[in-house]
Amino acid sequence: MTIVWGHNNFRLKSVPPHEIGLMDRELSGLSFELRQKYGHLFWIPFFPLDKFWVVRKKDGKLYHCPHDIEMQLKQRFPMRTSIWAWTGPLLIVAGLLIFSISEKMEKSRWAKQAKESYTAAANTLTARVNAIKPNDYLLFSVKQLNSRYYDYSKVPVKVLTVNGDSVVLSSISSKYKNEDKVKTTVSDAAVAGPASREVREAPQEYSSIEDIVGMEIKHGIKDSFTVSKKMLLNAVCHDNENDNIFEGVAIKNFTTQGNCMLKDIVHVEGPVLKMVNLTDEKRDGKYYELQNVGFSVQADSIITFKKDGTWSLSKERQFYFGDIIAIKCNTKDSAILYSSDYRKRVYKNKIDNTGYQMKFEAISE
Repeated sequence: MTIVWGHNNFRLKSVPPHEIGLMDRELSGLSFELRQKYGHLFWIPFFPLDKFWVVRKKDGKLYHCPHDIEMQLKQRFPMRTSIWAWTGPLLIVAGLLIFSISEKMEKSRWAKQAKESYTAAANTLTARVNAIKPNDYLLFSVKQLNSRYYDYSKVPVKVLTVNGDSVVLSSISSKYKNEDKVKTTVSDAAVAGPASREVREAPQEYSSIEDIVGMEIKHGIKDSFTVSKKMLLNAVCHDNENDNIFEGVAIKNFTTQGNCMLKDIVHVEGPVLKMVNLTDEKRDGKYYELQNVGFSVQADSIITFKKDGTWSLSKERQFYFGDIIAIKCNTKDSAILYSSDYRKRVYKNKIDNTGYQMKFEAISE
């Protein structure tokens, strides 16, 4: 790219001869002009260079002004350097100011939206505390003693029973127990279950529903303890700007040091379906493999919504944690997968394949 730079000038003031006492007829049509010289970059004035007087004659051309007349004009019409000679720097400053103001307005807008979103989430969480039920998992962030911030990780506590204002909770154990290997099936084939992994001391941290269910199945739950709904409500922060100075609540049965902030509530009961990634040749929109990342059940049947639709389950119906079963369908349709646990409790999951993109939704009675 070629950088265009150089100098030019523009008119600041025009003075007819009679204003400085020149009345001769031959001067009629002449004018004296004060010109501002400037340096430019890409034809934009960036800095002033000089000011000088010239004569504009009848032919429209500019000529040097006689020295004595120029001195007289300077005395009669003193003028400061034009601000327009600084157009380039002024444009840069104006651009920076506009950007700064825009940036502040954008930050203010995002801060307002973040506050509104945080408040809405806190209100929703408050409503869920008031409607708390067994098999809910309360996810807490913990601020350890002498720490300035709450941990980003969330630690779950399971709701065992609810009786009025009293809520019986239990932490998930972080100690290993003797466990059987979990079988995993794809269609009718059996493969090795997931490998065991090292677990830290309680409180145990989790990143997904699969982690919560898996650790509970493997290691069980700890001794129960009772808290009040009021205590749980006090653990909900409504101010996103001051969440790190939020006092929270101390749940001594849960964490011996520090305070807790309630971040979320998830409900896990029965199976939780997750689609397994298939190879390209199997990805035809009619064959799927589902993994159970929830609690163990037996897959009983799958019922289509359409009379002419056909859905089928693999012969292997054990659907324990980590197990995989296969389903086939011959149409864009929805169906309900029925499953049951050892207590004969029945669970229903709606499977939506109307767009050849499998979606799952647990249906409660």
